[in-house]
Amino acid sequence: MSEQKESENADLTCEEQKTNELVSRVIENPEVLNRVLDTPQGQAIVCRHFQGPVPSPSMLKEYEQLMPGLANRLVELTEKEQAHRHKTVSDSIDVAKSGQRKAFWIAIAIIFAAVLFGVRGQTGLAGTIITVDLVALVSAFIAGKHYSKKQDMDQE
Repeated sequence: MSEQKESENADLTCEEQKTNELVSRVIENPEVLNRVLDTPQGQAIVCRHFQGPVPSPSMLKEYEQLMPGLANRLVELTEKEQAHRHKTVSDSIDVAKSGQRKAFWIAIAIIFAAVLFGVRGQTGLAGTIITVDLVALVSAFIAGKHYSKKQDMDQE
């Protein structure tokens, strides 16, 4: 323990000696202090951030310097990815529209069948068919809205 204290004291005395030496030099030659104070110094922290599929123009320039043609390849890759995403969304919309059209025509066919049963005097069967059809349609709309809200929350 005493050796550690002695080394700390030695470090302090060494630091004190350096400080005293520096102070005495400044006192002897005040011009040094004036030059230090007159020399502007500044520090800057530069933080670059970009968000998006394509790097910033400065980064693209750096990529191009590293490997000629790389910046163009990155932009083409981004354009292809965007085209793919647009096609996927478009296909998804087309599938949804197709499903809605099919559901509409199935509902019309069921209603037509119920009307035929009603005209032929089988009103109980016609009522049952209409009730089942309405329950299925309402539950499909409710489930669809619940599912779309859940997807919207997941995407956020």
